[in-house]
Amino acid sequence: MVTYSTKSDLVNNLSRQFNRTVDTANVRVKLYNNTPTSITVNGTVIRQCEGVWWYKGKQFNYKKSAVGYAISCINNDNTTARHILDLDNRISKLSEDCVHYRHSMRHANRVRKNILSCRLSEDIARLEHAKSQLHSNLISINLT
Repeated sequence: MVTYSTKSDLVNNLSRQFNRTVDTANVRVKLYNNTPTSITVNGTVIRQCEGVWWYKGKQFNYKKSAVGYAISCINNDNTTARHILDLDNRISKLSEDCVHYRHSMRHANRVRKNILSCRLSEDIARLEHAKSQLHSNLISINLT
């Protein structure tokens, strides 16, 4: 059994092994150089800049959405790619709305607080539904 002196040694070794496996595997889509702020998909880099992920001029709020969109574009599955982009944008808007409603409820009177509470509960349900749709779309993407 091999022991590593630091966590970074272990991560570097696993990363090298993963990259070697990806380079030798016979697949159409290759993901490599996965870091906290970037990932490479078939030679195209997806980068995080100021909290959002960028892929070919499109911005995403989730790394998994950007990667799923890139893979769908590589597979020429434009319907899934467009659906992933729409869901990511919807999730972003709903998340911002929930934050706004929570913040506005702090200083609102009783009637306004009740209205905001209803809006918040409705948007939380929509947000969870959009997240589950995104997850099922990402699972359905073909990697070969």
